[in-house]
Amino acid sequence: MLIVYNSIFAVLVPPEAGIVPLLFALILMGAVFGIAGGAASSRIIELAPEGEKGTSSSLMITSMYLGSVIGTALYATLFTFAISSGGVVAFASLDSATFLSGFHFTMSVGLILSMFPVILSVIVRDPKKIPV
Repeated sequence: MLIVYNSIFAVLVPPEAGIVPLLFALILMGAVFGIAGGAASSRIIELAPEGEKGTSSSLMITSMYLGSVIGTALYATLFTFAISSGGVVAFASLDSATFLSGFHFTMSVGLILSMFPVILSVIVRDPKKIPV
């Protein structure tokens, strides 16, 4: 659902539509992450071998933080690349049209990059649990 909405937002809604679609997208993404985060965490720990649940929990949180840091850095780099014309520009000095065009560019790249985990989730299957 999140990927579908982001694709619609990144491709169909023009930057001239204003800030309201952006706010709606961010609220929707926060809601989806909030709802899916707990289920994903439970599933990761549930599939960990007995005795390794603490390690898998720690590794999951570490990978989430690392992914957030790398994603934020990549987003800022792509955003700066999309809006600047030869240097770093302060966000406070951007008009809304320039900001939204940079946001659309980064959302489009994010949509393309998000297809890799979707493809991997289809290819890599969960191991079957053997009843004990």
